[in-house]
Amino acid sequence: MTVTVSEILDLDVVQAGDPLVLSDEGVERAVRWVHSIDIEDVTHLLRGGELVLTTGVALRRDAARHLRGLAEAGAVGVLVERPVPEGGDRRDVMPDGVPELARSLGLTLVALRREVRFVEITEQVHRRLVAQQYEEVQFARRVYETFTDLAMHREPPRGIVATSAELLGAPVVLEDPMHRAVAVAGAGRPLDDLLKGWDATAREQDGDGRSSWASVDVGPVEEPWARLVAVDAELPSARVEMVLGRAAQALHLQRMQEYGGQELEHRAHRDLFDDVLEGRLTSGEIEARAVALGMARADQYVAVTAVVPSGLNRERRGIDPEPDGGLSLQHRMRDVLAATVRSQGHTGLVSLGREARVDLVLALQHGQEVPGSVLERLGQAMRTQLSRTTGLDGLVAGFADPSEDVFRAVLATRVSAQAAAAAAALRAPDHVCFSFSGLRLRGLSSLIRDDPRVQRFAEAELGPLLLDDIRREGRSVDVLRAYLECGGNKTAVAQRLHMSRPALYAHLRRIVETLGVSLEDGESRASLHVALMIIDARSALDGHEQSGDLLADV
Repeated sequence: MTVTVSEILDLDVVQAGDPLVLSDEGVERAVRWVHSIDIEDVTHLLRGGELVLTTGVALRRDAARHLRGLAEAGAVGVLVERPVPEGGDRRDVMPDGVPELARSLGLTLVALRREVRFVEITEQVHRRLVAQQYEEVQFARRVYETFTDLAMHREPPRGIVATSAELLGAPVVLEDPMHRAVAVAGAGRPLDDLLKGWDATAREQDGDGRSSWASVDVGPVEEPWARLVAVDAELPSARVEMVLGRAAQALHLQRMQEYGGQELEHRAHRDLFDDVLEGRLTSGEIEARAVALGMARADQYVAVTAVVPSGLNRERRGIDPEPDGGLSLQHRMRDVLAATVRSQGHTGLVSLGREARVDLVLALQHGQEVPGSVLERLGQAMRTQLSRTTGLDGLVAGFADPSEDVFRAVLATRVSAQAAAAAAALRAPDHVCFSFSGLRLRGLSSLIRDDPRVQRFAEAELGPLLLDDIRREGRSVDVLRAYLECGGNKTAVAQRLHMSRPALYAHLRRIVETLGVSLEDGESRASLHVALMIIDARSALDGHEQSGDLLADV
């Protein structure tokens, strides 16, 4: 904040002097100090930015020399006390040519036609200047302490941006080099309005020297990785630059400290998911942020959750070699899947879910094709690319019904996650993508697999057979599974298992004797099939190769 010449002229103590403005050049310039002086040569006494108070002695001797000396010393203006005698012409207060000379030198020239006390003017102005300087020091201290605290607590970008907007009282946007808004705080301005056409608007403002936006690069000078933008901030430019500069330092420090060098874009995607799931933003604001992040607008958006069953077990047990310098299994999955989505011509949001899963919201570009076919082709590409780059095989994905907006699609990742969990219980599926409704009873089994009552049911149904297989190193459970999946067709079972019919009949008799049930009874077969699905779901969760390994867990 500053005190200008015009603000000083509005003071009551100055107005009492009946001021007459003879030159208004520089009237809006900031005043650094007020100085009373009446000698001709002032160049060695001033430092620039002063408003000079004088009785006009030097002006009467040599006005041109005195005014030029003031201009050369950097003074902003002169208040000359020139009382007009009673009955005198109040316009005739300055020799001819002096006002014109002041204007040519860029000086404000004001005649005080009544006597005033210079000390009162000096006291009032200096009191304001000192108060404002103290306020600036306090503001700078607050900014320093605030961002130091954020840096120490490793505040994520969204928190740093929100704090910047609060300090400035104006919207602040963190954008990447492609002008995608990766973090935003509206400071009361609706985000859908602020981010509408952000890419184009940011580029236009970037090239406009008269822009009301302020910005600062984030990162090394030679290679910045982002830019902070304050939109229409009304605070003085020095304060805006101070806040943005400190925020940029905190962002860069946070980036350097972050484990594995997680990309800013992925952090922004995860923050958007969190804002939806925690109910912080409206549907329109979420869609505006998604578009500002580079997601294409679409008639429908699909929630997808990808998981690798074997990777799930490794992540939960901490068995995760890091050949590429520190990225976890889940982070490597995220990076590969995001790259595959782009390579297939689609756009979307990618976020880390619980354990070894990755949630996506996709805007599929499918033209006249059936969306399900496009999604399966994308899933196959994901599985192939993940296997090739990380060695993780068997990726499966669950998807929810399409949503009309991004907000509902993010919420639908809860459904796609359930479908993915159910798909993970399948044994070597040919397909990659599954809907929860398409998984039917197997989907339900995956949801309730951890319920102790369900586990007791599975143990009661299949426990004796599991134990029998362990003791004999048998394969009765595999035979039972094939028999139930083939609908009791013994010929189909024998072909699937490459087993002779007499050997199959012997296995089936042993199953009936061990379990004490009839395989011809529809209800018995249904109960056994559900119990097998529950065990398969637990087996997929725990990463065991054989169903018999579940005996210790059930």
